[in-house]
Amino acid sequence: MKTTALLLASILPVVAFGTASVRTADALTVPSQGDARLDGWAGAKIGRFLDHRVRSAFARDVIFAEARGAFEHPDDDLFFHPQGQPAPWGMWKGEFWGKLMISACRVAEYAHDENLKRFLHEEALRLVALQRPDGYLGTYVNPDYVRPLGYDASSYTNTTKKAPWCWNLWCRKYTMWGLIANWRLTGDDKVLDAAARMMDYEIAQLKRLGTRPCETGTFVGMPSSSVLKPLLLLYQATNKKEYLDFARVIVDDFRRADGRAPNLIANAFSPKPVADWYPAPQEWAKAYEMMSCCDGVLEWWRVTGDRQALDAMTRVQTALAAHETNPLFSVGYNDQFANATDQPNGISEPCDAVHWIRFNHDLWRITGHSRYVDAIELAFYNAYLAALRKDGTWGARGVRSHGYHKVVNRQSGMEHQHCCVNNMPRCAMDVAQTIAAKDAEGTLYVAFYNDGQATVGGDRVEIAGNYPIGDEVTVKITRNAAGKVKFRIPAWSARDADRGSWRTVPVPAGESVHRLAFDFSPRIWAPPRQTVPPGTKDWRLTRWGLDKPIAGFFRTKPGVEIMRGPLLVAKAEVAGTDATEIVSEETILGTSPALRLLPRASSGSWGAWLLEIGTGSTAKRIPVCDYPSAGEDFNGDGFRFSVWF
Repeated sequence: MKTTALLLASILPVVAFGTASVRTADALTVPSQGDARLDGWAGAKIGRFLDHRVRSAFARDVIFAEARGAFEHPDDDLFFHPQGQPAPWGMWKGEFWGKLMISACRVAEYAHDENLKRFLHEEALRLVALQRPDGYLGTYVNPDYVRPLGYDASSYTNTTKKAPWCWNLWCRKYTMWGLIANWRLTGDDKVLDAAARMMDYEIAQLKRLGTRPCETGTFVGMPSSSVLKPLLLLYQATNKKEYLDFARVIVDDFRRADGRAPNLIANAFSPKPVADWYPAPQEWAKAYEMMSCCDGVLEWWRVTGDRQALDAMTRVQTALAAHETNPLFSVGYNDQFANATDQPNGISEPCDAVHWIRFNHDLWRITGHSRYVDAIELAFYNAYLAALRKDGTWGARGVRSHGYHKVVNRQSGMEHQHCCVNNMPRCAMDVAQTIAAKDAEGTLYVAFYNDGQATVGGDRVEIAGNYPIGDEVTVKITRNAAGKVKFRIPAWSARDADRGSWRTVPVPAGESVHRLAFDFSPRIWAPPRQTVPPGTKDWRLTRWGLDKPIAGFFRTKPGVEIMRGPLLVAKAEVAGTDATEIVSEETILGTSPALRLLPRASSGSWGAWLLEIGTGSTAKRIPVCDYPSAGEDFNGDGFRFSVWF
């Protein structure tokens, strides 16, 4: 059935709203952040990162202090671009404190860290003390600089015109959200009141300026419109009708009769891939910001029961999975939706992996469908884990399919802040909360098999086996009463008849132990449409090679990837692969050779194998390792690894 955007724009939510009593329940209840934990190799790697970036004295005294300094000495709208573009060129120092606070509040609960909780409460009060009497709390000297100079709202019907940035409302969104997270952790109403006064100021300001979130900021207004998520959290905390009314303004701008980009809800019902909704996706289809808006639309569904909004988001997820799954199993091409599945040069900003995981985690909780967990584990075991430095001190700016990862040590003039690095801790909590869940009938779901533990609804799940390096998963379940358990059977496990679904098993009260053996046979993943952009001036080459040495590694031929379970294997220096083999563009694409992965002793990687391609005396044997280990030290800029065969 074909439906036009014009028709969709006229459809209103099916549930009357105005109070929090209409909230729609998720299909699944997940563990609280304090009742779920990741263990094993992945848990230890994440733990080092959380310790350094959130829990250490360095984090308290240096990282947080620097982020707070952006509010003590605001200058985000005083930056003049060194290459002569129109000024001011608005920056985004104001986002870092909020991202840190959101992440750290989750870590405090996850780690049961009372010292961190006390510090975060004190830190929130330090920031609240900087709030102006009228409610403004930001890093722009001029609060009304909400549109970049040269901005032409009418041009956004089809595409954007190049203009200076403006991240004013985007930064304030993160500050507000950080305060809400702190209130949820500490219960201090003074902190919640500060967030509410920020929102009150924004609503009054935009009314005074005669504009809407979609007409501010940059990238077709998506950064500003992403305030929808914390706005709805604030509504649920206060039951203030003005917040729900403002949320509806944002949602209605996602289903407009005039087709103004991004028309996120209306366009979801189009058969077009997301990148083809409008021309020139590199100018408007910003992946991180669009998925941030999707996060808010899902919260709108929870608050209002607007079925069209939920259906739109399931369609967006389907479209992104089909057309934007990149070689690292995140989505997008270096933070742009651009039909990334077509590209043999994979680069993913970790923020995209974080928000793709978050988007799928919410959809799993709302619907109970296992395919969303399949997407989570592919992104987690590849793009996300690869983005964490081995010693836990930093994260990548872009993880690549070959060559080396992109690292940025300074961003927006800050020494110790980075958009992705500050975002990454909270993603680990989302993954931990995916281990297990429970539905309204009391059925227990075991969904994620990384070593770890989770307790939900009084039932406890403990997982061991070094998945996905080990060959068998052991799940110990302790239930208060006899009932059913549903085990997720991953879609990649080819020999399992119920792959991509759930296997239901009755379990007794008390303790039971279950052993799961999936099909870990190596397999080829080869997207069917790989094409290399023509010419050296294509924008994808620029996005691939922002650090100049990597430009020479831009791949000119398609290839295949080889996977073990959800995990990419890689040719790499750390695996002992010959340098000539790493850089080679020779491919097995179009062939169907026998594949074997023979375990071998690891020297610096999580998993290590001898990959055997072919059989007998003509077989080719290549030492390989898991992709997250291939470039995790972030040292050097040579051709250090490749996922292409």
